[in-house]
Amino acid sequence: MNVAMMHAAQGQKETALNILNDAIASLEAEHAGKTLLQKVGKLSLRLDRKMREGTPWKDWQDARFENQSLVIRMRFENERKNKRWKDAAAGYEYLAGAYTESGQQMEVGLAVNELGGVYRHLNEPVRSESAIRKALTIFEEIALPLGLARSWHKLGDLFAGQHRCPEAEDAYNKSIKLKQNCLDDEGEAISQDALAELLIKVGRLPEAELAANRAWEVMSEIGTVRQKWYPLVGLFRIKVEQGDLTGAQGIAARLAEAVRGNRELEAQAGELRAMAEADNWDGVKAHLA
Repeated sequence: MNVAMMHAAQGQKETALNILNDAIASLEAEHAGKTLLQKVGKLSLRLDRKMREGTPWKDWQDARFENQSLVIRMRFENERKNKRWKDAAAGYEYLAGAYTESGQQMEVGLAVNELGGVYRHLNEPVRSESAIRKALTIFEEIALPLGLARSWHKLGDLFAGQHRCPEAEDAYNKSIKLKQNCLDDEGEAISQDALAELLIKVGRLPEAELAANRAWEVMSEIGTVRQKWYPLVGLFRIKVEQGDLTGAQGIAARLAEAVRGNRELEAQAGELRAMAEADNWDGVKAHLA
């Protein structure tokens, strides 16, 4: 991936695409994890689209950041999946220390950023904020906008969980602006979706709808099934809260179509659609609560 992104940064589109496609074929042959395959596939699609549009690809440092970010996050993926947050915290603490000793600033920032998220799950908000702000400082020092964007999003999540809504909104908006500047469509959509959820909670539905629509615009093209689920559920909630029941029924139908192939989400979407078509709005609200 690093080699491909280096060629992309130099405008060598065909070489970069060939390297990424070879990587996908190798990963498939080795039965690599789904997450890594999806990541490489999305890089290939984004590269092709951006360069056909004549838009320069992200610079080399951002490409390296994307690669290392995935590597560091996946180091303790099993601990995350099994909610072994103390083990994950110990792992990231060790990793941050090792990277500090070897002078790898970007990797320190990435490890500390992940650590901040883990502390949040451990219900340690002070340590969480301290870790994320340390990552922000590092990414500021090395002038890495995508790193800043990821940290601001994590702060938004932390503040939202603490009901510090104005601070959460500011953090999400900072993340969105940085991601837009970096042409990180997927990252922007994730932050737009989080912002929409926050705005729904505080009753600012028109603004929430704008954010959710932008998230859906991106994820409908490049998102996984689960990534498509979140903005559509947000739009569904907005229509229900606005009393636009016809609109809500239309969103429910789109939701059922978007998650086809995922049995778990198909069942939930089918239940929402059935309640919407039966005008069982009390049931819908209870389901979404």
